[in-house]
Amino acid sequence: MFPRTKTELAAWLGVSLSTVKRWLKARGLHVPRGIIPPSAMRDIIRELGYDCPESDARPHDSRDRSPYKPK
Repeated sequence: MFPRTKTELAAWLGVSLSTVKRWLKARGLHVPRGIIPPSAMRDIIRELGYDCPESDARPHDSRDRSPYKPK
């Protein structure tokens, strides 16, 4: 399932929530609380340097902790 919140994004990327928050702050991205629209989530994922699939599919096998290498 495609992430909808910052917490789900952190789990999806295989990092902690505090790491995601730190990455967002370092890039000057303000992400409000709650559900994030899919189009905005795709932009956030790309801004963090990850490839973003167009579908809602999980990008990796659940055993793999590193879905994509940063660009």
